Amino acid sequence: MASELHVDAIKHSGGTSAMTIDSSGRVLTPARPTFRARRINNLSLSGGNDTQNLIMNAVDFDVGSGYNTGTGVYTVPLGGIYFFFLNARFDDVASGGYSRAIIHNDKSGATSYTDLVNVLGSIVGSGMSDNYHTIQASGLLQCETNDTIKFLGGHNSDSSIYLQQESQCGGFLVG
Repeated sequence: MASELHVDAIKHSGGTSAMTIDSSGRVLTPARPTFRARRINNLSLSGGNDTQNLIMNAVDFDVGSGYNTGTGVYTVPLGGIYFFFLNARFDDVASGGYSRAIIHNDKSGATSYTDLVNVLGSIVGSGMSDNYHTIQASGLLQCETNDTIKFLGGHNSDSSIYLQQESQCGGFLVG
């Protein structure tokens, strides 16, 4: 025998809406952790370092208040599986070498890209534009409450490049 639950909304004991189902069956979860941040101006990065902290200094939305525009770090407000993305554009890139974009769950304390369990990454090598590289990295990471997610990148050999204002990062709790 099947069970049925006939409700339009589920609310927290404080009255905050946790889930709403409309007449078409669409589910809205307005309290689900999610954010998107972006650069509103160019950021100068020191060269020869492909794992610099890429700080997005403007937040478009941040349910759960996890993204810090001063440090560029997202602190996971609720454990679960998250989808994260990073779109980084680097300008004034010299020919040769490579650019890298990395999303790193710092819970292990590792600072190396070789910790592939907690890293999502992408790399662009020589043969690309001699002036700019645009790189995307995205995927799923399993996170615990208070894990810190860092958005890293840069070029491995330039003395100075810029993270352009077209760059952005974000993420959301999948479940």
